[in-house]
Amino acid sequence: MRSVTLSVVLFGVLVAGFVAGAWYSQRESVGAAGPRSTRILYYVDPMHPAYKSGKPGIAPDCGMPLRPVYEDAVHRDSEGSVSTRRAGTIGMDPEQQQLVGVRVMPVEKTADTAQLRLYGRVVPDETRLYRVDVGINGFIRDVSAVTTGTYVRKNQWLASLTAPEARSPIQGYLAAVDVLERTRKDTEGPVSVRAATSALQLMADRLQTIGVSSVQIDEINQTREAPPTIKVVAPADGFVVARTVSTGQKIDRGAELFRIADLSRVWIIADIFGPEAAYVEPGAIARVTVPGRTTAVGAMVGGSVLPPFDSSTQSATLRLEADNRGYVFRP
Repeated sequence: MRSVTLSVVLFGVLVAGFVAGAWYSQRESVGAAGPRSTRILYYVDPMHPAYKSGKPGIAPDCGMPLRPVYEDAVHRDSEGSVSTRRAGTIGMDPEQQQLVGVRVMPVEKTADTAQLRLYGRVVPDETRLYRVDVGINGFIRDVSAVTTGTYVRKNQWLASLTAPEARSPIQGYLAAVDVLERTRKDTEGPVSVRAATSALQLMADRLQTIGVSSVQIDEINQTREAPPTIKVVAPADGFVVARTVSTGQKIDRGAELFRIADLSRVWIIADIFGPEAAYVEPGAIARVTVPGRTTAVGAMVGGSVLPPFDSSTQSATLRLEADNRGYVFRP
C-alpha cells in the first residue's frame, strides 16, 4: 500500500513539473517576441522618402498615397542621425562595413571592352587599284616577264602594242608641236601662242586616251618621229594582281591588260554575324595578326560607308583599313 501511494505521488510531481515547464516556455517565447509597435511616427512619399507629413494624404509629385513609417522602422546610425527602413532590413554602420569589406557606390553606366575574334581576307584598297588598258584596237607585239605577284615601278614597261589607227593622232600631235614652235619664233603675240599651246595639249590628251603614256609622249616630242608601237607602262608603283595578255593577242578597245595594286595600305574584310555587329563602330581600332607571325598590326574600322548586309547569311561585312609596312598582308 505504501509503495502504491509513493508511485502516485511521484507521478503527480512529474505531471506538475511538465505542466509548469510548458507554461514557462510559452511565457518566455511570448515575452521575447513581444508585440510589434504599431504607432505611426509620420508619413512619407513612396517615391521621394525625404518628403514627410504628419498625417495621411496623397503625394504631391506622383499622386500615390503617403506611406506610414512605424516606430519600429526607425534606425539611428552611429552619428545619431535618424533614417528609415523597412522592418527586417539589416543595418550596418561604417565600421561594420569596413570590417566585413562591404562597398557601397551609386549605380552608373560605364563603357566596357570585349574581344571579338574574326577571320578576315586581304583585298586591295579600291582607291589604290589601277586598271591598265588601251583605247584602241591592236595586237600585242611583246610582253614583259611580269606575272601576277610581281612588284613593278611607275612607268615600267609592261607590253608593246601595234595599232595602225594610232599613226594619225601621233602625226597630228607632231604637227601641233611644229605649229607651236613657229608661233613662238614669229612672235605672233600671246593670244596665238596660247591657242597653239591649247591645240597641242588637246592632241596630247588624245594620245593618252588611246593608251600612249606621258613618258612616250615626251619621247615623241624629242625625236619628232612616230613610234612603231605603243608602250604600255605601269601607272604607279605596286604589285601585279592580274594579267590577261600574251604575245600575239588581239586587243579590243577598252580591254584590261593588267591590274596593279598599291599594297602600302590595304583593306581587311571580315564577316560579322548577328548582334555582334552592333558593338563595332566606325573608327574602332582592331589588332590584326597573321598566322606564323608574332607581331600584330593595328587597323581602323572604316567609316566612310555603311557595311553591306548579306541577307542570306545574316551577316554584315566589316572593313578594316591598315598600313601594310613590309607588305605583310597580301591579297
